[in-house]
Amino acid sequence: MEERVERRAQVLLSISAEEEINFKDGINFVRSKEDGKNYIIYKDGDKMRACKNLCKHRGGLFIKDIEDLSSRSVRCTKHNWKLDVSTMKYTNPPESICQDELVIERGEGAGLSLVERNPPNPWDADPKDPEALAFEEVQVSSTCDKMNFFPLQKPA
Repeated sequence: MEERVERRAQVLLSISAEEEINFKDGINFVRSKEDGKNYIIYKDGDKMRACKNLCKHRGGLFIKDIEDLSSRSVRCTKHNWKLDVSTMKYTNPPESICQDELVIERGEGAGLSLVERNPPNPWDADPKDPEALAFEEVQVSSTCDKMNFFPLQKPA
């Protein structure tokens, strides 16, 4: 039997039909008037994608990448990571992580909402009492992936 995971949905931003009309093809930066949080909406004809304007690397804000002539990439202001918002994949560094995408829902009336859907944290869905650990029950070790050897020099 497959166990269903309850999902939570939170509307992060509501956009009126009048505001939506002003979206141009390509990258659109939007700020919530309620909480001041920033979002990116990418429009390609009648298709749209959305995400938070927050780099997953170190939490920097994205700005338009002036070197991107296709108007699909944004650049992080902290460490220059680049995100292709048409795919939600980071391109610099290449083959990196993907940006969490927000769901765009159309209401019964005109306009749209940016929705974040998250499964509950496992520790909230099935809470357990913490167990006591005995002394030296857990051992943490680490490995290094690179070793440098330097030749010894004789004292002068």
